[in-house]
Amino acid sequence: MSNKHINSKGIIQDLTRLQQSAEWDNLRFTNPKGTIMAPGDIDLAFDWRKKLNIMGDFKLGDKALEPGQYFTYTNMIDLLQRGGEMDYADYGAYFLIISHNTPRNQPTYDASTCEVKRVYHKGKWTSIQSPLTLKDAFNHIISKHNLEDEIRELKQVSINEVWDDCFNK
Repeated sequence: MSNKHINSKGIIQDLTRLQQSAEWDNLRFTNPKGTIMAPGDIDLAFDWRKKLNIMGDFKLGDKALEPGQYFTYTNMIDLLQRGGEMDYADYGAYFLIISHNTPRNQPTYDASTCEVKRVYHKGKWTSIQSPLTLKDAFNHIISKHNLEDEIRELKQVSINEVWDDCFNK
């Protein structure tokens, strides 16, 4: 499959569009117990060749997941971890709760410097006691699964060079 349809070069093209919020009022469901359910979003999704999957949700300060988010995210990670297509003993499926304290009037923030507060992996939540940036969490997870030769941090290379190398041959 070709990636020629990707034209963003890994950057957000229009912050105004990013700030638009979907409304779920006309897409709500209920179960026999009366629990209201609605679709939601995932703030972070990263997948590497059926070997590693990292998802996450950015929360302001110490805000917790909503109950529906908690069940949705843990169910998704559990399903990925138990998948049957390959040997999943070494497969990494993670959900991260990431904290930021960005003022409302600041349009963007550097996600890599945000602090990971909790990690869900192999059926267990772990609270992170010492400061751990999202970038450091990614590097740790990549190393834990011995994927350093496959996934390397992009350093000192402009996105235009990468784009040209990958798609303009």
